[in-house]
Amino acid sequence: MTESVWRTVNVFHHDGDRTDLLLDAVRPFVTAVAPSAARVYYQPHWRRGPHVRIPIQAGAEVFDEVVAPAVADVLEAYLRAHPSTVLLDEQAAHAEHVRLAEVECERGPLTPWAPDNTIEIEPYDRRQYVLGGPAAADLLADYYVDTNDLVFDILGWIRGGGSKMALAVDLFIGAANRFLPPVTYGYMSYRGHADAFLAKMPDGLRARFDQVYEANAGAFRQRVVEITGAADHHDVVPFSDLLDTLLRYRNRANKLIGTGELALNTDMNGEPEAWGSTWSAWSDRSEFHRVLGGHRTAADQLGGWNTFQQYRVVLNWLYLNMYRLGIGEMERNLICHVVSRAVEDVHGVTAMDRIEDLIGFVDSGGRL
Repeated sequence: MTESVWRTVNVFHHDGDRTDLLLDAVRPFVTAVAPSAARVYYQPHWRRGPHVRIPIQAGAEVFDEVVAPAVADVLEAYLRAHPSTVLLDEQAAHAEHVRLAEVECERGPLTPWAPDNTIEIEPYDRRQYVLGGPAAADLLADYYVDTNDLVFDILGWIRGGGSKMALAVDLFIGAANRFLPPVTYGYMSYRGHADAFLAKMPDGLRARFDQVYEANAGAFRQRVVEITGAADHHDVVPFSDLLDTLLRYRNRANKLIGTGELALNTDMNGEPEAWGSTWSAWSDRSEFHRVLGGHRTAADQLGGWNTFQQYRVVLNWLYLNMYRLGIGEMERNLICHVVSRAVEDVHGVTAMDRIEDLIGFVDSGGRL
């Protein structure tokens, strides 16, 4: 038995909706490979053109005897039968990919794009420089593997007519209420994420987000009331097993936070940086970040509060599975915004009131 290594099978397929590709090609491929591999999962990606990455940890003989035949019999066969016909402009996408590479601390070439409807196999970058080391990379891989079946089930539900955006709204509300209760505290991260995103985007996007909220405000507010008022969130949140899985991984991640093996704040080079220390580059467009980031004692206390650190892992990893469902950066931040507005409307709170409360608490000698 040879030593296992990480490689990724990259399926370049430029269609905007990957649901059929994931259910009819990636799922049977994962099913075929999983019994022989230590770990296998999938994640959408954009670098060098839109594709699905399928990271696999296995020995050389497994790649030769199991993975290669499955690539030919399942993935390549699907691409022949269902080729993407979308024409994308590599040059037009380049500026956005440069931005994404910075935001996601993504290393590696952005160009040239691989041809559409092709497959490449290459060594897999486990991004230990972002995650904090091999233990954190292993934990994240385990999380992906453990949620493979659930994510495929959700994709099947979506293909049958379910709304991924409505589901995400429910999961976001449920996560905030469960992991940093009450929801009037937990929602603050969504407000911060949405406001940070909007601060970096062209003027007018917040108004578009507000239009989405206002057109459906009654439904959003009703979900806040129903989910936070339920005795058991399993009764009101579809696919709430994902929240149970996040609880288990939050607890495992907390051990690595304690030993310094899981990083939450790193720069492009993997070097540690203070939480919120980069906000000044754009916080003139976000009162939330300007006020909180301008009070370093409060920001440092919040960033160093272990409960909040655990919550950050929960949300980051929830977002990763939303991306596997096809909810990208724009859609995710829209959901953060509408959930925030719904919580604020139902409970009569504002983000700035919460921030001023925190600053007052810290200034009076309190410690989180």
